[in-house]
Amino acid sequence: MRCPRCQFENLSGMRFCGTCGTRLTPQPVPSRPTEERKVVTILFADLASSTAFGERLDPKQVRTVVGWFFEHMESVVTRYGGIVEKFVGDEVMAIFGLPSAHEDDPARAVHAAQAMQTKLRELNADLQRTHRLALQMRIGINTGGVVADPEAAEKGEFMVTGDAVNVLARLRSAAAPGTAVVGERTYRETVWLADYSACPPFALKGKSEPVVGWQLTGLRQEPARRPTVGLRAPLIGRQDEFVLLQGLLQRVLRERRPYLVTVLGTPGVGKSRLVEELLLSASGVTVRQGRSLAYGSTSLWAVAEIIRTDCGILRSDSVAVMTSKLRQRLDELLAEKARARADRGTTRKHSGYSGTGWNRTH
Repeated sequence: MRCPRCQFENLSGMRFCGTCGTRLTPQPVPSRPTEERKVVTILFADLASSTAFGERLDPKQVRTVVGWFFEHMESVVTRYGGIVEKFVGDEVMAIFGLPSAHEDDPARAVHAAQAMQTKLRELNADLQRTHRLALQMRIGINTGGVVADPEAAEKGEFMVTGDAVNVLARLRSAAAPGTAVVGERTYRETVWLADYSACPPFALKGKSEPVVGWQLTGLRQEPARRPTVGLRAPLIGRQDEFVLLQGLLQRVLRERRPYLVTVLGTPGVGKSRLVEELLLSASGVTVRQGRSLAYGSTSLWAVAEIIRTDCGILRSDSVAVMTSKLRQRLDELLAEKARARADRGTTRKHSGYSGTGWNRTH
């Protein structure tokens, strides 16, 4: 406790200052607001025609089936870095971007939606044997600004509120059983990753214009590179890092030795932009890129992507085709290395002394 008169730091619980004797009055600690504005991606899923199978089963069996459904759907959401806000009836609401934001939260939600439908089909195989029924699920996904309160779940309240949540409920209703419908912002940020078909615009109460949605038809076997927006703007505030990377690249070319560079930073700080600028400046250099996702991949995933790209291997190729392409590329690399070694050997050859001087053959 700091004395208001002499500013002496007293021990907690003291009633009078130990230096000047001034009475100490405990100051209340200001409460930290828990609510904050954030951009998140929300996934809303429910079981279609759950009332129908509820009539066929005993209430205890319904509870077992729905609990089974919730358990497996939550495991999928968690795998892709999301959190389940609530289970209500036969509905699941998950959030990607709380408590920590990721640069690819919309992509994580789309991956999760596809995995949830796949998991449900696996569960249906067991349900067919045990209860002779199959479940279908509708999913809506929307990205937007919300007011988030991470502590609200402990109070039994909603963690996020805002217009994005209202639109999400309508997107979920527009989805046919067994499909997922995404909002405009989610579509724009994941169109490189998945294939979509446009849905007819639908009116939403309180909205001046119709809401547009896109139905997810599947993830691409060969996703395009995620587009980088705004590369034509000047690179600001990263000149020192950019010069360092350029110097290191020249050193690699000069010494023919590899170097490892790790770029760390919070989402949106400009890591991808810095790398893109370096690649644009690296003229005459062959670049191979690989990604190791934070979900559903191993640490060697990036290396595997680099090899696939270099060998022209597609994910849809059979094992025999992959092996053939890999062997062909290895033969090419070994032949190039042999030619380079032969060229270096020829350059170093010297003839004997001829009386007029040293003769060299190149």
